[in-house]
Amino acid sequence: MFRCFKIICILICFLFLLAGCGFNNSYPTIASYTSSGPIGSTVTITGTNFSTTPSDNTVTFNGTAAVVTNSTSTQIVTTVPAGATTGLITITVGGFSATTPTNFTVTVLMGGSIQGLPTSLAGVVTTLVGTGTFKVPAGITTDGTNLYVSDSSTGIISKIVIATGAVTTLVGTGTFSAPTGLTTDGTNLYVSDSSTGIISEIGINTQTVTQLVGTGTFKVPAGITTDGTNLYVSDSSTGIISEIGINTQTVTQLAGTGTFKVPAGITADGTNLYVSDSSTGIISKIVIATGAVTTLVGTGTFIAPTGLTTDGTNLYVSDHTTGSISKIVISTGAVATLVSTSTFTAPTGITTDGTYLYLSNSGAGIINKIQ
Repeated sequence: MFRCFKIICILICFLFLLAGCGFNNSYPTIASYTSSGPIGSTVTITGTNFSTTPSDNTVTFNGTAAVVTNSTSTQIVTTVPAGATTGLITITVGGFSATTPTNFTVTVLMGGSIQGLPTSLAGVVTTLVGTGTFKVPAGITTDGTNLYVSDSSTGIISKIVIATGAVTTLVGTGTFSAPTGLTTDGTNLYVSDSSTGIISEIGINTQTVTQLVGTGTFKVPAGITTDGTNLYVSDSSTGIISEIGINTQTVTQLAGTGTFKVPAGITADGTNLYVSDSSTGIISKIVIATGAVTTLVGTGTFIAPTGLTTDGTNLYVSDHTTGSISKIVISTGAVATLVSTSTFTAPTGITTDGTYLYLSNSGAGIINKIQ
C-alpha cells in the first residue's frame, strides 16, 4: 500500500512539474495553411505556440526543410523548398511538433502558368486592376503568387500581388519598346519585344535586364513560353516557331514557314507546345521532341485567337476580335465558351494560377480575374 501511495505521489509531482514548465501550452497547433503551390511560392500557416524568432520554427514539406522568412506566435510565412514533394507539412518548435491533417500539393510552374490543378470555372469576371495603371497590357504570366504584366504601349514591366492587386514597377520606361510576350520560370521573366525583335531576361529579385537574343533573328516575336530549359517564341511576321536555349542562347527552328500564318499565343506543358494562329483561327499542338505539328482545333471556331495558356489538362484561349474566352480539353479538342463575346475589349494575354484565370484586357487597359 505504501509503495502504491509513493508511486502516486511521484506521478502527481511529475505532472505538476510538467504543468509548471508549460507542457500543456507548448505544443504548436495548426489552424489553417496554404494548401498548394509551386517550388518557391509563399506559404502562410496560422496556429498557436509558434516562435516569434523565425529560425526557431522548423518547417518541413514532406520531410524537406524550408526556410521560415517571418513568424509571430500565431503565423509562420515560409516558401516551398527546392526538392519538395506533395505531402504533409510539419512544424517543430522547442521539440514539439504539429502536422497538417491533409497534404500540401506541390504544383508545377510551366510556361508561366500553374499545372496540375484544373478547376471548374464558372466564367465570373471581376476586375483585379482597373483603368489608369496600364495603357495596353499585353503579356501576362504568373509564379502562383504574383502576376507579371508587359505594357506594349509604355514598355513597362509590372508586378501585381494576386492577393491584394497591389502593383509595382519592375522595369520602367526606356528599356523595352513594345514588349508583347511574357513568361517566367519563377526566377526570371522572359520578354519578347515585338518592335525590336529582342528577347530579354529579367531577374525578378534583382530587376536586372539581360539581352538573350539581339536584333536580326526575330522580326515580330509575339508569344513566348518556357519549359524551364528552353524558351519558345512565335514570330508573327515569319510564321516561324523557334527554340532558344536559356543557358546557351542558341536559336533553333522548331516549325518553319508554311505551317503558321500569324502565330500569336504559345504555351507549354513540358512535352508539347500549343500555338494559336490569329490569322487562320487554328489551335495547333507541337511535340517539342520532334517538332511534329497537328491541329487541335481547326478553322471556324476562333476568329483571332491571341492569348493561350494551359493548366496541363485544358487550354484557355482569348479571342482578340470577339472578346470571348474559351476552354479546350486537350485530350479531345472539345471547345466550350467560358466567357461570352463582347465581354472584353481586345483581350491579349492570359494565364492561370491553377485556381483562376487572369487576363490582360488590352483594349480597356484592365487586368481581369475569371473565376
